[in-house]
Amino acid sequence: GVIHFGTLALVLVLSLPAANVEMRMTGQKDPSSVVIDEIAGMLLASTGIPWGWKSGLVLFLLFRLFDIVKFGPAAWMNSRDGAIYVVADDLVAGLYANVACRGILWLTG
Repeated sequence: GVIHFGTLALVLVLSLPAANVEMRMTGQKDPSSVVIDEIAGMLLASTGIPWGWKSGLVLFLLFRLFDIVKFGPAAWMNSRDGAIYVVADDLVAGLYANVACRGILWLTG
């Protein structure tokens, strides 16, 4: 509820400057040392999903799959330069994971 969305908002607000600083310090387009974008993606993935260890595991695996594979809008965002795109591709992966998890939950009843 409110805590989830508040945490997501806080992580998003902090993720852009964190990605910007790390990009400048490392000279990399998407430094692996920036993990706050993955946290934002997982928070988005878990939005509205009934929480339990099974759904948490499924969400994590789906998020990692979509974060690694990167297709459609996530691939486009990953190809762009800038802190917003470092974060945005993980948000799209989180959205993909959320939709896929909802489908799995619907199919499995």
